Amino acid sequence: MTGPGTPAGPQLIRAMNEQLVLGLIRRAGTLSRADVARMSGLSKPTVSLALTNMERAGLV
Repeated sequence: MTGPGTPAGPQLIRAMNEQLVLGLIRRAGTLSRADVARMSGLSKPTVSLALTNMERAGLV
């Protein structure tokens, strides 16, 4: 469990990154991975991983 002062685990961070990426795509429409990285402040590899996970889940 996470709380104030408790570091977030990798699964929570991954989920937060995916929510951020999905939110950007929903608001802006079609975006390149580079656009998502620039707009989110996430690295390109992080964006690619998030999109791959969302593609597997059928979200994008």
